[in-house]
Amino acid sequence: MRALAQQKSLEAKEDVHKPHSERRHCFVMDYSQNLDIPHFGDEQPGETYYYSPLSVYCFGTIDCSTLPEKMHAFIYTEGEGKKGGNNVSSLILFLLKEKNLLQKGGNELTVVMDNCTGQNKNRMVLRLAPLLVELGYFKKVDFVFLVRGHTKNICDSILNKQEHVTAMPMECDVFKNMDDYLN
Repeated sequence: MRALAQQKSLEAKEDVHKPHSERRHCFVMDYSQNLDIPHFGDEQPGETYYYSPLSVYCFGTIDCSTLPEKMHAFIYTEGEGKKGGNNVSSLILFLLKEKNLLQKGGNELTVVMDNCTGQNKNRMVLRLAPLLVELGYFKKVDFVFLVRGHTKNICDSILNKQEHVTAMPMECDVFKNMDDYLN
């Protein structure tokens, strides 16, 4: 599977100057490790507030035809959505719309993801491929799921760099209530 993903990525780079009707597109997508932040909401009063952080999700996408490869990240909180198939499908469609690829007569689309059944390899995401073909946006749509345990791809690499920067050690205090925080 890794060889197929690399082949599709190289094909996308070769076709970068071709028109949409002849071009082979390839995107690599993955979620980063969950991020947690404090949440100042009314729904959690009292001292327990500080013991349950708000999860933030980061879904990274890379267009393999661009050099240097740059990640486009979708960042949202658990209150806005989860990490399931509906969200992944919606984010893929949003990305294709932003890249102006949801137009009739496209040639080929390949999406490379890890083998996570809860997020990527499920009925909602798998139904997206025939939908894009049936609507006439692409002649062929492939989803490539990398083998479990061997999923390091360019998206993982960039997400790991980002996590390394945001995980720098810092000295911080533990606050028991809002008054301690404000003082």
